[in-house]
Amino acid sequence: MCACFFPRTVLFWVWLCFLWDWGVGCPLLWAATPREELLRLVPDSVGFCVVVQDLRDHAAALQASPFFEQLRQTSFAVKVRNSDSWRKLGYIESKIKQRLGLDWKQLCDDVLGDAVVFAYRPGLPGRPQQEQGVMLLRARNEKVLADLTGRLNKVQTETGELKDLTEHRYNGVVYYRRLEYDKRTKRDKPPTFYYVHGPILALSAQESMLRQVIDCDRRSSGDPGEAAQRLRELDAEHALLAVWLNPRAFDADVEAKAANAPEDRSAAIKHFARYWKALESIVLSLSPRERDIGLSLGVRARTSDVPPAARRLFREAATASDVWRRLPPSALLTAGSRLDGAALLEMFSGFLRPQGRQTLQATLNRPFAALLAEEDFTGNLLPALGPDWGLCLYAPDSGDKKGTPHLLFALRVQTNQTQKSPGRTLLAALDFAARLVVFAHNNEHPDSPLTFKTGAVRGQEVRYLSGAANFPAGMQPAYGLLDGYLVLASSLESMNRFAQTAPLPAPAPGASVPLLRISFKDWRTYLTEHRETVVQFLAQRDKLSRDAFDRQVDDLLTGLQLVERAELSQRSAPGQVIFTLNVRTTQALKK
Repeated sequence: MCACFFPRTVLFWVWLCFLWDWGVGCPLLWAATPREELLRLVPDSVGFCVVVQDLRDHAAALQASPFFEQLRQTSFAVKVRNSDSWRKLGYIESKIKQRLGLDWKQLCDDVLGDAVVFAYRPGLPGRPQQEQGVMLLRARNEKVLADLTGRLNKVQTETGELKDLTEHRYNGVVYYRRLEYDKRTKRDKPPTFYYVHGPILALSAQESMLRQVIDCDRRSSGDPGEAAQRLRELDAEHALLAVWLNPRAFDADVEAKAANAPEDRSAAIKHFARYWKALESIVLSLSPRERDIGLSLGVRARTSDVPPAARRLFREAATASDVWRRLPPSALLTAGSRLDGAALLEMFSGFLRPQGRQTLQATLNRPFAALLAEEDFTGNLLPALGPDWGLCLYAPDSGDKKGTPHLLFALRVQTNQTQKSPGRTLLAALDFAARLVVFAHNNEHPDSPLTFKTGAVRGQEVRYLSGAANFPAGMQPAYGLLDGYLVLASSLESMNRFAQTAPLPAPAPGASVPLLRISFKDWRTYLTEHRETVVQFLAQRDKLSRDAFDRQVDDLLTGLQLVERAELSQRSAPGQVIFTLNVRTTQALKK
């Protein structure tokens, strides 16, 4: 879109405020919601579409919520309210009300509160002047909208900012051309065009784009439009904010880059083009709920059109990792998934030329040849690793005031993928590394030696390092093969907990697959109970005063009071996947 579109649009409507929340539509009898009214007006083949709906209701619910009351009492909120920027916002509001007759609340409630859409269509490769954009809004009160446009035109005419306002007609429909004058440059700005139909407003810097909106408005078909369909497919039709990316609108640009790419980049760009052509839709959405804020990324694609390695990778990722059933449900941080390392390497290699693939293979094999006694790591050992993996960080028992958090990493090791035993190969390499660490440490610190020991966890052999004077309280590095997993842990206690935890029931087919979980509630508890240990450790590490770190811990605890937990998950269906980050607040987002 041309560079001058945004400044002229902002000046025209709300004097540099709230422009991004605007959109358009028409009062169609068939439409169930203002959002649907607006999306039906979006011309075909746009590159992306931004939708904001129910801003008025969401803003009112948040302002009356216990969470907002908790937030406004924080020290950060107090600083914002006392800042110069906050006072400037009040001054701007008074000026807007003086000239346009609306304050922020009226503007949000009566003009922007129902639905807003911004749509953009890219130009052909090398022709940025062909870019087109339109802003659409559906006001709750069409009289307020009409008064606003009329008053703004009048005020800008009186100040000399609006040089010309011309009525145009297209297929019997009236729209307007505005020509503004820039007093700083002493030049006319490029014209803008707008169309008002009852509570609907459309604004564009391109007359042809505005006429396409008028054509969509005049259609009698009940088709809600491609944008509405794509948002519905990826569960974003009820979101407060949704952004739809249409890959087909950028095909010409991708093809041009692939055709004109230099030889050293040609393979990567052409391989990328194959994935790009398989994409059907990408949707990013934000959905506040009663106790959660959900941020989702949905991707829809024709999986049959991607290379086999990618299909294997996506198929594994769509299944919940078994490791989640073995990790403690309450932890500071938990992560895990199913990742096919061999498929990932093959997919990444597709972006390289043959020589680059050989170099990559050699680079990965070289360090493992001596360490693992395996010359072909990528061919013989990598396929046996995974796909299940998990990482867990959990707090020590509440009675252990000096303990450090426990850390555990688990990786599934397949025994039927190669002729050699991959588990024993990995253990041999870890044994070599552990003995080397013990030798080097004891050579430099003979007064506090480390000991390499062997133990057992539920009848399975594990190794660990002993030497209390050399580790923080509660730490005893250990590793071993447990129930088909290679487990590395910060203590034998973690190894025992992993082996003794009864696996939880498998999730139902089609249920969300967990990827990451952070418990801010458990972090608050840990920092509160182990505050002295944390502050002392940070002060000694950074050679700074305890008072400075005390204040940092206080600020951190204040922030953690607002949130209970965050969870990243994915939900897959044929040809699509939706990643969702849910953040649960301590207080409700609605009263």
